[in-house]
Amino acid sequence: MVAVLCACSVVSFIDRQIISLLVEDLRRDLGLSDTAIGLLQGLSFALFYAVCAVPLGRLADASNRKRLIAAGMCVWSGATALCGLAGNFVQLFCARMLVGAGEATLTPSTYSMLADLFRPTRLALPCGVYAGSSFVGSGMALLLGGMILGYLAQSGPVVLPGIGELRNWQAAFLGAALLSSVVIVLFVVTIDEPVRRGLQGPRADSRPPLRELVAFYRANRRTLNAVVFGVSLLGAAQFAIGAWAPAYFMRLHGWSAAQAGTAYGSILLACGTAGSIAGGWLAARLEASRGKGHLRAALVSALATLPFAMAFPLAPNGSWVVALLVPTVFFGSLSLGAGPALIPVFAPPRMRAVLIAAYLFAASLLGQAMGPALVGLSTDYLFGAPARVRESLVLVPATLLILAALFLWSGIRVKRRSAVS
Repeated sequence: MVAVLCACSVVSFIDRQIISLLVEDLRRDLGLSDTAIGLLQGLSFALFYAVCAVPLGRLADASNRKRLIAAGMCVWSGATALCGLAGNFVQLFCARMLVGAGEATLTPSTYSMLADLFRPTRLALPCGVYAGSSFVGSGMALLLGGMILGYLAQSGPVVLPGIGELRNWQAAFLGAALLSSVVIVLFVVTIDEPVRRGLQGPRADSRPPLRELVAFYRANRRTLNAVVFGVSLLGAAQFAIGAWAPAYFMRLHGWSAAQAGTAYGSILLACGTAGSIAGGWLAARLEASRGKGHLRAALVSALATLPFAMAFPLAPNGSWVVALLVPTVFFGSLSLGAGPALIPVFAPPRMRAVLIAAYLFAASLLGQAMGPALVGLSTDYLFGAPARVRESLVLVPATLLILAALFLWSGIRVKRRSAVS
């Protein structure tokens, strides 16, 4: 089940992230600014993802999670195809919103299902494996996207009946949608809804009232804020880097889209996946030895990432950039395997999915929406030229990582209350 859920996450991130490789094509064909590109990469997706995550999380706490995920996969796959048929900024923005709405079904339901399959002391590692699949998807988006763009550059444009000749970026979106449809079939055929564990009686499958959720959050607010805001800001730094690294390679070092996609995609695939799994392992070790292992591992992630995130944009050539991105991505991804896994361990079973959704709400608005948009705004209005994306990639991730470390340190200092007690 973990493997199939990871496959769903992989294709979701391919559909979500492939746009980062298409920045220069979209600028040219649709006449978009860096600010508009930042909104398409971040806000358009994250807006509906965030808005839908909490109600869908509450639904996942009391309904069939398999059916919910399957419906969401159909929505985001169809919306990715619509991205490939968009003819202007507004159409592409709306299609990206639908991608976000569909993908909001996946992670809350997945974490809820994993909590029913693994003991609390073992949960961090499968959560880390699942979090690592996001980097597999992001890496494959760049690798496959780069291969598609390289092939199209040599073979010429694709022509579809009833649609006509496709631009390269349109073919990339449609190819991603086709891959998602294959995984939908795999998911429906192989996955069964797991038995919910941890509660008995007539309220076992009922949704907790809002006042109960608010009371639980207030009683544990510093610990939960460390995850919801601290880990979200860590994610914002990674999203900012991931959204603009391919464009940075092309603008500052003269690389092609295929070269940038291959280089950065390989880093995400190897280092991001390894970092997420290592983060789950580190959280479990620190939890056993010192307590609060999830938050300590996330704090290690923020502090270790900071110097490398500030150094790679200033590197003198592409080879040095690649070398410095390796530890940037590895250490940055430790938090994704550690931080969110605290919630299903810490929360009562009836609140797992909705509290994960609350984290996703913040992670979407602070991470996916704010991170890429801040880089675009900084490049357009603070530094004033596309080539100054270098300075934006120094300033924005560093600021986000420092803020994340402060939230995480605040959460570590407070004594964690037990959900059971």
